[in-house]
Amino acid sequence: LQSIAWEGHKPPKVNSYNLILTGVWPTTITSNLPPTISHTNTTSMNEIYDLFETRRNDEYVNEAEVLIERMLTEVAKNQAGNMSASVFTGSMKDLATAKRNALLKKVYIC
Repeated sequence: LQSIAWEGHKPPKVNSYNLILTGVWPTTITSNLPPTISHTNTTSMNEIYDLFETRRNDEYVNEAEVLIERMLTEVAKNQAGNMSASVFTGSMKDLATAKRNALLKKVYIC
């Protein structure tokens, strides 16, 4: 399955959650898969997509946890108001303006 980023400069690629083996495979292969490759015995597109969404959402949660840890570290160091901070909070209007002006690479809405 492809994860498509609509940012224009990121072509679709295999990443840590979108490589899934489907169908019947020998257990010698499926029991030794690295965590970046998943396996399901089904060929049902609905079940495969459900597995993809579960893995993608887990990846997003892990990414959010890393960002929150970084933000809490910066707050503890009193860098929250500093322009060198990696996480900013604000109104949707302010953050949309900052993204348009290339001050932010990504915007997460919580």
